[in-house]
Amino acid sequence: PSSSVFKVTGTGNYRTEDTLIDGVTYKKSLKMESSTNVSFTTSAAMKMTVYFGSSSTKYTLKYDAEKKTGDSTTKSLTLDVEAGSHTLTKADQCTIALIKLEPVTE
Repeated sequence: PSSSVFKVTGTGNYRTEDTLIDGVTYKKSLKMESSTNVSFTTSAAMKMTVYFGSSSTKYTLKYDAEKKTGDSTTKSLTLDVEAGSHTLTKADQCTIALIKLEPVTE
């Protein structure tokens, strides 16, 4: 679901699946469909990690309309995100269990 940081628009279907991330089990994942859009705004540079759901077999998303490929071993995608408004949309069929934003430390 949408939160104070992330807004989900379009088709917001969820898949019930257990995905273990850092010792925590997440019970639902967002199913990325052609009309699904996850938007967010950061006020500073951040490191974003997208954790794909346990049912995902492809680890790709479009970040600001550019296709990005994640790591099949960790089932995650990590990107450096500049300050500003951003969107995540479907590249290939996948589910998203968690999106984590962390401040960039230099």
